[in-house]
Formats: sequence, structure tokens, C-alpha cells
Amino acid sequence: MVDSNPTKAFRQGGSYHEGGSPPREDLQALSGIPSIDGFLRAFICLFVVSWLAGCQGYHPAPERVPFNVPPGFLGGGKVPMPGRWWRSFRNPCLDRLVREAIKANLDLKATWERLVQAEAVARKARAPFYPYVDITSGANRTMKEQGHLYTSVDSLSLGTMASYEVDLWGRIGRAKKAAVYNAMSSRSDYQTAVITLASRITTVYFQIAAQRAQLGLLGKQLELNRTYLDIVVDEYRHGQADALDMLQQKQALEAVRGRIAEARGILEGYRYELAVLLGRPPEGFSVPKGILLPDLPPLPETGIPLELVRRRPDIIGAFYRLRSANEALAVAVAEQYPRLSLDVNTSTSASRANALFEDWLAALAANLTAPVFKGGKLKYEVKRAQATSSQALYDYGQKVLNAFREVEDALAREASQRRLLESLEKQRVFSQDAVNQAYAQYKAGTGDYLRFLTAQISHESLEQRIIDARLRLLMDRVDLYRALAGYPKDFGSREGQ
Repeated sequence: MVDSNPTKAFRQGGSYHEGGSPPREDLQALSGIPSIDGFLRAFICLFVVSWLAGCQGYHPAPERVPFNVPPGFLGGGKVPMPGRWWRSFRNPCLDRLVREAIKANLDLKATWERLVQAEAVARKARAPFYPYVDITSGANRTMKEQGHLYTSVDSLSLGTMASYEVDLWGRIGRAKKAAVYNAMSSRSDYQTAVITLASRITTVYFQIAAQRAQLGLLGKQLELNRTYLDIVVDEYRHGQADALDMLQQKQALEAVRGRIAEARGILEGYRYELAVLLGRPPEGFSVPKGILLPDLPPLPETGIPLELVRRRPDIIGAFYRLRSANEALAVAVAEQYPRLSLDVNTSTSASRANALFEDWLAALAANLTAPVFKGGKLKYEVKRAQATSSQALYDYGQKVLNAFREVEDALAREASQRRLLESLEKQRVFSQDAVNQAYAQYKAGTGDYLRFLTAQISHESLEQRIIDARLRLLMDRVDLYRALAGYPKDFGSREGQ
């Protein structure tokens, strides 16, 4: 029996009873419009599949040096390591030169600008965490001629476009971290440059002081040799010395003059270098007066190697570069996985400006893009990033090893130089006694002038070696300070700038 209710719709065997209406799903099938539920199901299915594939992502391994850190150094003192270590020499002139160089050195300014660039890149890397929004607008007038009449149609349009990428696999976050670590390594590079500049200023300062001490010594030796020459010439005129003695003394006098000329040339070179380090042209620059070789400060504490690794800015910079490379590797791996982006577009158009906001059209879209074939580009980019990460690890380890070597080397050289200087001081006493004895024998007629001259030249050379040894000892201490130094805590991010 057939139901007589014309409004009751139902379906049997794939056909509709007369008087009924097809359900909503069949209307969509007849009209060619896909079901929104089916679209969502397909989209979610694709999303889940891509997410499961992304679970194979990369997680950076913990950063550590590829060797065992030694428990301690072989030497060291008991005085705490100072921050502004150049002040240990208690020389106001040196401290003033270092502060001036940090403010004016052009290489240091360039290093600072590289830091500014790296920090700008790090801040720019945060931009993908926010949606990109653009506004478009347009105005159009169409002219139409009909006989002798002209008509115009105006069209105004306004629209907005917003796009946002969902960070599915952490690619955007990893890229930001890589940029931040790179900026932190640039800051460590600047701090390293400050320490290097301070050590170079200190070294040049001591070299200038040593050359001035050499010139002072050579000036005394010149006067002494002139006195000896006058004595020999007088004795030659009275027949008490022969021509050979006089010629030998003249040659010794000229040798001292030659060493004075050489020392002045070296001093000029140090003056030019100091001017450039201070950011000044060499011409017209004068070296401050009162530059003297200071006494050696007490030996500082070396601490343990692990403290050195945490203190030295060049090691810290290498560590941050390693972290940046690891994050860049994670980014390269994430590039192989799908991307999900959300787009929102709104637009309106009208012939009059006051009607422009009456009707709007909005569209929302979700796009999932997955790489399928790129000729191995993504795979080899991962290999390149992996090699870069391994290189950064080995560079970091080498930095640490070099730091340990620099400390041990500076300690060993200073200890050796101390022993050498003590020996030279003892030799100077014996040498002065030999000069006095040889001159007394020459005056008494029991010794020839050549023995006296040889003893005198040996003594002069020994005094010059003592000045060189004092300079070398101070330079070894500078190397030790630089090897142990961290960035002074009382410095700002950019001292004096």
C-alpha cells in the first residue's frame, strides 16, 4: 500500500517517490557542488598523513667538545684574574690608551656593525610568527562615446590580504633560533675583538717603552765610546797606542751610531702602529711621554679549564655558532615536510566612495603544500647542513684546545723567561767586572786594547739583551692575560660608544 502523504520524502532503491524532495546530499551531487564534510575529511586525512611523516623530524644532538677536558693547568698564581687586566701594570697612560682605542679603533667599529647586522637578522627572523597583512586599493574610470555624448563609469576597489604559515615542524622557530645564536656569536666576536685590541695596545706600548730604553742605553754607550775614542786618540798622539787601537774604537763608535739609527726606525714603526690602533693617521701623531717598562705584576690564578671554556668570548662564540649550525640543520630537515598556510582575503568595490563599505566579499583558504620532486635539492641541502654542523663542532673543539695550549704555553714561556732574565742579570755583574779588569790591564800596559774593546762590546750587547728579555717577559704576561681573559663585567655592550 502506498503512503498518500505527498510531503513525506524518502528514498528506496535509489529512486524518489513522487511528491517527495531529494535530501541535501543528493542536491549537492546533482548540482556538482562537493560536500563540505567530504572536503574537510580529505583535508584532515592529508594533514594527518603529512604529520605522521613529519614525526621523522630531526632533533639536534647535545653540543659537547669531542675530547675530555683536563682537570687543571700546570701552573698559576694566587692573585685573582682581573677583568681589565691591563690595569695590573698600574700605568695610567696605558689605561688611557686602551680606553681611547676601544672608542676610536676602526676595525672594532666595523666588528660592532657586523653585530648590529646579525641582531637585525635575528629580529627579522621573528616576523614569520605573525601574519602578513597587505592592503590593496584601486580606482578606474571608463569613458564611452555615444555619438556626440561621452559617458563615464567609475569603479573603486579596496581589499585586504592576510597570510599566516602554521609552524608545523618547528621550521620557523628553528630558523629564528639559528639567527639568534648567530647574533650571540657576533656579540662574542665583538668582545673577543675588544680583548685582542687591548692586548695589542698593551704590547705596542711595551715595545715603545723598550725601544726608548734601548735608545737611552745606546745614548750612554755612544758617550762612553766617544770618551774611549778621545783617550785612544790622545794616547796615539803620544805614542802610547797604535793606529789599530784607534781604528777599532772608531769602528765601535760607528756601530753604536748604527744601532741608534736602527732603534729609531723601529720606534717610528711602533708609533705608526699605535696611531692606527687609536684610529688616527700616523702623520703628526706623537707618542705620549713618560712611557716606561713597568714591573711585572704577580702571577694570576689560572683556574680550572672548564671555567676558561665558560669565560673566554671566542670559545663562547664558537659554541653559539655550533648551536646555530644545529638549528640550521633542523631547518633543512623540516624543509622536506609539508607546509600549512592560512589565507584570508576581503574585497569591496563600488562606483562611489561613500558606497565602498556597503558590500564586502571575504574568502578563507587553508593550503597544504608538500614537496614531491626537486631533483635532490632538499636532500643535498640536508647533507650540506649536516657537514656545516660537524664543521662547527670541530671548530668549537679546536678553539677549546687552542685556549688550553695558549694558557700552558704562556705559563711555560714566562717561567723560562724569568730564569733567562735572572741569568742575564748575573751575567751583567760578571761582564761589568770583566770590563773594569780589562781596562785596568790596558792602562797598566799588561793587556792590549782589543781585549778591553771585546769585553766592552760584550757588555753593551748584554745590557741590550736584558731590555729585550724584560720586554719579552712582559709580552708573555700579556699573552697569559689574553689567554685567561673574559669580557670585563664592568664593560657595557659597547664600551664608550
